[in-house]
Amino acid sequence: MTLQRFIPLALFALLACDLAAEETRKDPASDVRFVFELSDGSSVIGTPLFQVFPLESSLGKVDVTISRIQAMEFLDDHASITVHLSNGDKLTGRSGLKKFEFQAIFGKVGLEIAQLKKTKRYGSVDLKLKQLIDSGQSPDQISLNNIRQIGLACKQYAVDNNDKFPDEPSQLIPGNYLSSDSPVWHSPYDPADDKKPSYRIIPHLTEAGDSETILIEETVVHDGKRAVFFIGGSANMMPAKE
Repeated sequence: MTLQRFIPLALFALLACDLAAEETRKDPASDVRFVFELSDGSSVIGTPLFQVFPLESSLGKVDVTISRIQAMEFLDDHASITVHLSNGDKLTGRSGLKKFEFQAIFGKVGLEIAQLKKTKRYGSVDLKLKQLIDSGQSPDQISLNNIRQIGLACKQYAVDNNDKFPDEPSQLIPGNYLSSDSPVWHSPYDPADDKKPSYRIIPHLTEAGDSETILIEETVVHDGKRAVFFIGGSANMMPAKE
Protein backbone atom coordinates (compact mmCIF):
# COMPACT_ATOMS: atom_id res chain seq x y z
CA MET A 1 0.00 0.00 0.00
CA THR A 2 1.41 3.39 -0.97
CA LEU A 3 1.73 6.25 1.51
CA GLN A 4 -0.78 8.30 -0.49
CA ARG A 5 -3.43 5.58 -0.09
CA PHE A 6 -2.58 4.94 3.59
CA ILE A 7 -3.10 8.53 4.77
CA PRO A 8 -6.75 8.80 3.65
CA LEU A 9 -7.52 5.43 5.22
CA ALA A 10 -5.90 6.50 8.50
CA LEU A 11 -7.86 9.74 8.52
CA PHE A 12 -11.07 7.82 7.86
CA ALA A 13 -10.31 5.48 10.78
CA LEU A 14 -9.69 8.40 13.12
CA LEU A 15 -12.92 10.05 12.01
CA ALA A 16 -14.84 6.83 12.59
CA CYS A 17 -13.38 6.55 16.12
CA ASP A 18 -14.38 10.16 16.89
CA LEU A 19 -17.93 9.54 15.68
CA ALA A 20 -18.19 6.35 17.72
CA ALA A 21 -16.96 8.18 20.82
CA GLU A 22 -19.49 10.94 20.22
CA GLU A 23 -22.33 8.45 19.87
CA THR A 24 -21.22 6.74 23.08
CA ARG A 25 -21.23 10.06 24.89
CA LYS A 26 -24.75 10.79 23.70
CA ASP A 27 -26.12 7.39 24.65
CA PRO A 28 -28.63 7.56 27.53
CA ALA A 29 -27.16 6.66 30.93
CA SER A 30 -28.42 3.06 30.83
CA ASP A 31 -32.07 2.99 31.97
CA VAL A 32 -31.75 5.63 34.70
CA ARG A 33 -34.73 7.97 34.51
CA PHE A 34 -35.70 11.15 36.34
CA VAL A 35 -38.86 13.15 36.83
CA PHE A 36 -37.97 16.70 35.80
CA GLU A 37 -40.17 19.27 37.57
CA LEU A 38 -40.27 22.61 35.76
CA SER A 39 -40.65 26.07 37.25
CA ASP A 40 -44.02 26.49 35.50
CA GLY A 41 -45.44 23.51 37.40
CA SER A 42 -45.27 20.94 34.62
CA SER A 43 -43.12 17.80 34.72
CA VAL A 44 -41.67 15.25 32.33
CA ILE A 45 -39.93 11.88 32.70
CA GLY A 46 -36.71 11.33 30.78
CA THR A 47 -33.38 9.52 30.57
CA PRO A 48 -30.27 11.79 30.76
CA LEU A 49 -28.10 11.88 27.63
CA PHE A 50 -24.87 11.97 29.66
CA GLN A 51 -23.14 9.46 31.96
CA VAL A 52 -21.67 11.85 34.56
CA PHE A 53 -22.83 15.16 35.99
CA PRO A 54 -19.98 17.70 36.44
CA LEU A 55 -20.27 19.83 39.57
CA GLU A 56 -18.00 22.59 40.90
CA SER A 57 -18.42 22.39 44.68
CA SER A 58 -16.45 23.43 47.76
CA LEU A 59 -14.61 20.11 47.37
CA GLY A 60 -13.45 21.09 43.89
CA LYS A 61 -14.61 19.65 40.59
CA VAL A 62 -16.61 16.48 41.11
CA ASP A 63 -17.91 14.19 38.35
CA VAL A 64 -21.00 12.52 39.80
CA THR A 65 -22.13 9.31 38.13
CA ILE A 66 -25.76 9.65 37.06
CA SER A 67 -26.70 6.25 38.49
CA ARG A 68 -25.76 7.42 42.01
CA ILE A 69 -27.94 10.56 41.93
CA GLN A 70 -31.19 10.36 43.92
CA ALA A 71 -32.44 13.90 43.33
CA MET A 72 -31.37 17.43 42.38
CA GLU A 73 -32.68 20.81 43.51
CA PHE A 74 -32.14 23.98 41.48
CA LEU A 75 -31.76 26.97 43.78
CA ASP A 76 -33.29 30.42 43.37
CA ASP A 77 -30.22 31.93 41.70
CA HIS A 78 -30.83 29.55 38.73
CA ALA A 79 -27.17 28.56 38.82
CA SER A 80 -26.56 26.64 42.06
CA ILE A 81 -27.63 23.01 42.32
CA THR A 82 -27.91 20.69 45.32
CA VAL A 83 -27.31 17.05 44.40
CA HIS A 84 -28.61 14.30 46.70
CA LEU A 85 -26.81 10.97 46.32
CA SER A 86 -28.28 7.54 46.99
CA ASN A 87 -25.97 7.01 50.01
CA GLY A 88 -27.28 10.14 51.75
CA ASP A 89 -24.44 12.49 50.79
CA LYS A 90 -25.36 15.98 49.60
CA LEU A 91 -23.31 18.33 47.41
CA THR A 92 -24.06 21.92 46.42
CA GLY A 93 -22.32 23.73 43.60
CA ARG A 94 -22.53 24.88 39.99
CA SER A 95 -22.52 22.74 36.88
CA GLY A 96 -20.68 23.40 33.65
CA LEU A 97 -23.63 22.04 31.68
CA LYS A 98 -25.57 24.70 29.81
CA LYS A 99 -28.56 22.46 29.25
CA PHE A 100 -29.97 19.29 30.72
CA GLU A 101 -30.48 17.05 27.71
CA PHE A 102 -32.55 13.90 28.10
CA GLN A 103 -34.60 11.48 26.07
CA ALA A 104 -38.33 11.66 26.73
CA ILE A 105 -41.07 9.50 25.23
CA PHE A 106 -41.74 12.22 22.65
CA GLY A 107 -38.10 12.77 21.70
CA LYS A 108 -34.94 14.57 22.76
CA VAL A 109 -35.40 17.49 25.16
CA GLY A 110 -32.96 20.21 26.22
CA LEU A 111 -33.89 22.33 29.24
CA GLU A 112 -32.13 25.44 30.52
CA ILE A 113 -31.28 25.47 34.24
CA ALA A 114 -33.66 28.43 34.72
CA GLN A 115 -36.54 26.21 33.55
CA LEU A 116 -35.89 23.52 36.15
CA LYS A 117 -37.09 23.38 39.75
CA LYS A 118 -35.99 19.91 40.83
CA THR A 119 -35.54 16.36 39.64
CA LYS A 120 -36.25 13.08 41.36
CA ARG A 121 -35.00 9.61 40.51
CA TYR A 122 -37.58 7.47 38.72
CA GLY A 123 -37.06 3.95 37.53
CA SER A 124 -36.93 0.34 38.61
CA VAL A 125 -36.88 1.20 42.31
CA ASP A 126 -40.13 3.17 41.91
CA LEU A 127 -41.74 0.24 40.13
CA LYS A 128 -40.58 -2.19 42.83
CA LEU A 129 -41.90 0.07 45.57
CA LYS A 130 -45.25 0.36 43.79
CA GLN A 131 -45.44 -3.42 43.47
CA LEU A 132 -44.69 -3.84 47.18
CA ILE A 133 -47.30 -1.27 48.19
CA ASP A 134 -49.89 -2.73 45.79
CA SER A 135 -49.32 -6.15 47.35
CA GLY A 136 -49.96 -4.75 50.83
CA GLN A 137 -46.31 -4.66 51.93
CA SER A 138 -44.65 -1.65 53.55
CA PRO A 139 -41.16 -0.75 52.20
CA ASP A 140 -40.41 0.92 55.54
CA GLN A 141 -41.28 -2.28 57.40
CA ILE A 142 -39.17 -4.37 55.03
CA SER A 143 -36.18 -2.09 55.61
CA LEU A 144 -36.69 -2.26 59.38
CA ASN A 145 -36.94 -6.06 59.25
CA ASN A 146 -33.74 -6.14 57.19
CA ILE A 147 -31.80 -4.00 59.64
CA ARG A 148 -33.12 -6.00 62.62
CA GLN A 149 -31.79 -9.23 61.09
CA ILE A 150 -28.41 -7.63 60.46
CA GLY A 151 -28.49 -6.30 64.02
CA LEU A 152 -29.20 -9.75 65.46
CA ALA A 153 -26.28 -11.16 63.47
CA CYS A 154 -24.06 -8.41 64.91
CA LYS A 155 -25.31 -9.22 68.41
CA GLN A 156 -24.44 -12.90 67.98
CA TYR A 157 -21.04 -11.91 66.61
CA ALA A 158 -20.44 -9.84 69.77
CA VAL A 159 -21.32 -12.83 71.98
CA ASP A 160 -18.54 -14.81 70.29
CA ASN A 161 -16.01 -11.96 70.16
CA ASN A 162 -15.72 -10.48 73.68
CA ASP A 163 -18.68 -8.11 73.26
CA LYS A 164 -17.12 -6.43 70.21
CA PHE A 165 -19.38 -5.78 67.24
CA PRO A 166 -18.08 -6.31 63.69
CA ASP A 167 -16.64 -3.26 61.95
CA GLU A 168 -17.94 -4.21 58.51
CA PRO A 169 -20.36 -6.70 56.90
CA SER A 170 -17.59 -9.00 55.63
CA GLN A 171 -16.77 -10.01 59.22
CA LEU A 172 -20.17 -11.66 59.56
CA ILE A 173 -19.59 -14.08 56.69
CA PRO A 174 -16.80 -16.41 57.97
CA GLY A 175 -18.75 -17.41 61.08
CA ASN A 176 -21.98 -17.89 59.13
CA TYR A 177 -23.68 -15.15 61.09
CA LEU A 178 -25.23 -13.81 57.87
CA SER A 179 -24.53 -14.83 54.28
CA SER A 180 -23.25 -12.27 51.78
CA ASP A 181 -26.08 -13.05 49.35
CA SER A 182 -28.86 -12.63 51.90
CA PRO A 183 -31.60 -10.29 50.59
CA VAL A 184 -31.61 -8.42 53.91
CA TRP A 185 -28.50 -6.52 52.79
CA HIS A 186 -30.45 -4.70 50.07
CA SER A 187 -32.91 -1.96 50.99
CA PRO A 188 -36.12 -1.77 48.93
CA TYR A 189 -35.31 1.93 48.49
CA ASP A 190 -31.82 1.38 47.03
CA PRO A 191 -31.80 2.15 43.27
CA ALA A 192 -28.28 0.77 42.77
CA ASP A 193 -27.83 -2.67 41.24
CA ASP A 194 -24.17 -3.10 42.21
CA LYS A 195 -24.99 -5.56 45.04
CA LYS A 196 -23.22 -3.40 47.62
CA PRO A 197 -24.90 -3.49 51.07
CA SER A 198 -27.57 -0.86 51.64
CA TYR A 199 -26.78 -0.86 55.37
CA ARG A 200 -23.58 0.34 57.07
CA ILE A 201 -22.18 -1.00 60.34
CA ILE A 202 -20.67 1.75 62.51
CA PRO A 203 -17.14 0.51 63.39
CA HIS A 204 -15.38 0.21 66.77
CA LEU A 205 -18.48 -0.29 68.94
CA THR A 206 -19.07 -2.76 71.77
CA GLU A 207 -21.98 -3.99 73.88
CA ALA A 208 -20.72 -1.67 76.63
CA GLY A 209 -21.79 1.36 74.58
CA ASP A 210 -24.88 3.45 75.23
CA SER A 211 -28.02 1.54 74.27
CA GLU A 212 -29.18 4.53 72.18
CA THR A 213 -25.99 4.57 70.09
CA ILE A 214 -26.61 3.72 66.44
CA LEU A 215 -24.89 0.48 65.44
CA ILE A 216 -26.24 0.12 61.89
CA GLU A 217 -27.73 2.66 59.50
CA GLU A 218 -29.38 2.48 56.10
CA THR A 219 -27.23 4.19 53.46
CA VAL A 220 -30.18 5.24 51.30
CA VAL A 221 -32.22 8.27 52.32
CA HIS A 222 -35.93 8.13 51.46
CA ASP A 223 -38.44 10.86 52.27
CA GLY A 224 -35.81 12.46 54.49
CA LYS A 225 -35.33 9.42 56.72
CA ARG A 226 -33.48 6.11 57.00
CA ALA A 227 -33.63 2.92 59.06
CA VAL A 228 -31.28 2.60 62.04
CA PHE A 229 -30.49 -0.14 64.57
CA PHE A 230 -29.31 0.73 68.09
CA ILE A 231 -26.86 -1.08 70.34
CA GLY A 232 -29.75 -1.74 72.74
CA GLY A 233 -31.47 -3.87 70.09
CA SER A 234 -34.26 -1.59 68.84
CA ALA A 235 -34.78 -0.40 65.27
CA ASN A 236 -36.53 2.71 64.01
CA MET A 237 -36.88 5.14 61.13
CA MET A 238 -34.93 8.32 61.90
CA PRO A 239 -34.50 11.66 60.11
CA ALA A 240 -31.38 11.60 57.92
CA LYS A 241 -28.37 13.60 59.04
CA GLU A 242 -27.90 16.93 57.35
